[in-house]
Amino acid sequence: MPSRALPILLALTLVSTAGLLVYIACNPRHPPSPRVLPSHILAAGPNHAAPVSLFSKFQELHAIPTRVNLTSESAQQRPEYEALNAILRKYHDVVFYRNPHIKNERPFYPMSQFPQLENLLKFLPTIRRECLALLRPSYMQRVGATLPLEQAQHGWEQLWLMQEDSWNRKICRMCPITWGLLRKIPCRREALISVLQPGASIYPHVGTGNCVLRVQVPLLVRTAPSPDCALQCGPEVRQYDASTPIIFDDSLLHSAWNYTQHKRIVLIFDIRHPDLDSDKQCTDCFREHSEQMNRIPELRALFTGKPAVSSHI
Repeated sequence: MPSRALPILLALTLVSTAGLLVYIACNPRHPPSPRVLPSHILAAGPNHAAPVSLFSKFQELHAIPTRVNLTSESAQQRPEYEALNAILRKYHDVVFYRNPHIKNERPFYPMSQFPQLENLLKFLPTIRRECLALLRPSYMQRVGATLPLEQAQHGWEQLWLMQEDSWNRKICRMCPITWGLLRKIPCRREALISVLQPGASIYPHVGTGNCVLRVQVPLLVRTAPSPDCALQCGPEVRQYDASTPIIFDDSLLHSAWNYTQHKRIVLIFDIRHPDLDSDKQCTDCFREHSEQMNRIPELRALFTGKPAVSSHI
């Protein structure tokens, strides 16, 4: 992928992982009462497939018991936050790429649909040993550390193996078996180790593209399947099981929480969406998204501080 596109692609990664901070008021023991979210929060999200509007998506989630805690909304009032959302409101169809030929109707997918993932279970003890050995403080990155929304998300850290189809070879050489397995699948777009601290939650957010599915492989889940440690995508919830990967569509609104006394650590990576026939089609989606972002000076200035490059990549 051309080097000129990498700053924009890195920005997409940060937006995706930091989330859009769409807050859902809830009580851990009772379904939350419906409420209208602030207009600037609603406007920051992507357009979901018509005729279902983004607002109705939130209304659906309001009516569903969810366990994501509502934290201080003070970050919403920061000038940087308003500036970011003004840009996202204007260009959300560009930031949140959607291939119209891909159906994003299923929140979760079964492992049986992806035989290329079978080796993950066979080598799971080795994957765990390699990945957990990498979790040194100097390697970890706080989610959203370079975005103005950084103060709104706590207890969530990550270690990147791949960003926008580019491997972090320094890190990957320290986990050669895991790296080889991910390359053979093949992994696309992103791969990372994600750490969610005890008592932490990840706010509802969406990925920046609909051409991949996201896989989460449990590395450290010290409790039996429990509603205290789970992932929600759309209206459905999956509890983390130490022996079972979770496959979901991260272009849909999703969140996670860990209300146990132990860390939740997972290996996360993306695979080509089954509605695409080849890896080339997936690469074409990445390229088209990059080109769309590079055409807009405001997006480049916001995320990189550099002038826009030519749209002919």
